[in-house]
Amino acid sequence: MKALETIYIVFKTHVDLGFTDLARNVVEQYSGRMMDEVLAACELTQSGDPDQLFVWTLPAWMLRTCLDSVPADKKRRLEALIRQGQLRWHGLPYTTHTEFCGTEEYVRGLYESERLRQRFGRETVAAKMTDVPGHTWMLPTLLKGAGIEFLHLGVNACSSPVDVPRLFYWEGPDGSRVLTYYSKGEYGTSLLPPGDWPYPVWMALLQTNDNHGPQNGEAVQRLLDEVKAHYPDTKVKIGTMDDFARDFLSRGFSDIPVVRKDLADTWIHGVGTYPAEVSAVRRLRPEIASRESLAALERLQGTAEAYPAEPIRKAYEQTLLFGEHTWGIDVKSVLLPGRNSTRAFYKKDVEQDRRLFPASYRKAEQSWSEQSGYLEAAAAALSEVRPYAAQGSSVIGVYNPLGWTRRDAEIVLAGRASGILRDRSSGIAYPVGEDGTVRIGDVPALGYRTFAYDEAAAAGDAAAAPIGRQSGDQAVLENSWLRITVDAGSGAVTSFYDKACGKEWASERGFAAYEYDVYGKDDVNGFVKAYAYDLTDWYVNDFGKPGYPRISHRQYGATLERIEIANIGVSGSIRLSFGVPPESCETFGNAQASRSKLRCTATAGTPISP
Repeated sequence: MKALETIYIVFKTHVDLGFTDLARNVVEQYSGRMMDEVLAACELTQSGDPDQLFVWTLPAWMLRTCLDSVPADKKRRLEALIRQGQLRWHGLPYTTHTEFCGTEEYVRGLYESERLRQRFGRETVAAKMTDVPGHTWMLPTLLKGAGIEFLHLGVNACSSPVDVPRLFYWEGPDGSRVLTYYSKGEYGTSLLPPGDWPYPVWMALLQTNDNHGPQNGEAVQRLLDEVKAHYPDTKVKIGTMDDFARDFLSRGFSDIPVVRKDLADTWIHGVGTYPAEVSAVRRLRPEIASRESLAALERLQGTAEAYPAEPIRKAYEQTLLFGEHTWGIDVKSVLLPGRNSTRAFYKKDVEQDRRLFPASYRKAEQSWSEQSGYLEAAAAALSEVRPYAAQGSSVIGVYNPLGWTRRDAEIVLAGRASGILRDRSSGIAYPVGEDGTVRIGDVPALGYRTFAYDEAAAAGDAAAAPIGRQSGDQAVLENSWLRITVDAGSGAVTSFYDKACGKEWASERGFAAYEYDVYGKDDVNGFVKAYAYDLTDWYVNDFGKPGYPRISHRQYGATLERIEIANIGVSGSIRLSFGVPPESCETFGNAQASRSKLRCTATAGTPISP
């Protein structure tokens, strides 16, 4: 081991947008009490050793949000701290479930740091995420493109970490590399380097727990005294991750391993709890990009007076906030206090619990509403980005933002199930199918096609044969591309045949059947033990189910009660209605019924001639 020359001490807290309280209250806590504490800690040390000035680091989004929401006098003091280097940000907006996020919205999240750089003239080369064990492989590529050279990933104490070295170069798919420190079982790092640390510089990344705020002056002095006692000849500097990264990288160490793989997120449970909202966010992302590129072209062509920069920024901000890692309030702290840590598991007990503890349930539900509120805010912002043709015009424009031709495009006219769309250039009419779907053929790269909608016009017989039909004991949907077969007895999809590829995608068992699983106590305990890196009370309460009834694993299927085949215009559909066992619903909270719909549309090769 080389002699230790420098220890950089970095102070921050773990930012949870929610968890400890409602997200809006957390933001108020940071801009209010916490910024007061930061101001006091920083200003108290300004007359001392320049290397011992208290420095506080925040994620870029949270710092910018605080600056935008505090009173003018407080803002002036905070900006003074930023300019003299005592209040700093790192390159990421906050911790995310990166695996879930969209690429473009993630890049827009990196703009937060860039805006602060332009505002204050300070550049950051370091980034930090905490709690989440793994992140997608796109991250080093995006960070490197934003000028980030160093990333610290700190895993919570108990979640199973990824099997990687402590320090490595994380290489993205394009070959971009970011020096990455991976802390297994801790948010930051230890004050003193581990015994096998071979380098002459060390970063003591000292984090307080979730939204706790800065360390006080006495705690800081104790830390400095402890370092001095162990390393009396080592330089100690309170600073930033940037300070450590620049020093370390300037030395050109050649023994650092390279990791070329995805670090999968095993902690991304929240996404599965909001299927409708997750689906809506995924649909919204390309729509934001399409409207933005269309707005840019309209501005260049002079058909729009102003570029809608702020609504687009807001839309991307809100979809990225939807992917922030917290995903709601800490349920165990909200719903369990005063109840001897017993939980309600059976449906009837949950209903009784809600009546006994209405305030607790109301707060938890407010937190869940905040999560869906990000989606609503994104959609509201995007509604302000209206194409020029949509402003007072009956013309329907279809725009392709891609750099290549969009083949056989499909659009949806909300609330329409009849009539035609007529191409204003060629005069060709395209029938409107069930649910308002219209197949309009090709749309050129970065190009438009415009249509007029005629509700009264008849679509004609656009399909040579009905899409949906009964075939013996099977229901079938078929067009020139696909043939989908549903067993009329079980409702399972027994065949999903791709004609173009000659590929059968369904297994012998079929798929798309509805099942409801109730996991047994052994399942729960087995998971807790298998996933644990360490065991503490919070982990058992978060990941396990203390007080869970001693039941075995139960699996409830669904019974097909009704199957309906319909053909409307150029579309065919199969509607399936299922019943569920009463016990699964009354005791374990299963849905009272299950319904599914399969829809298939004729190809666009059959337009109505002008």
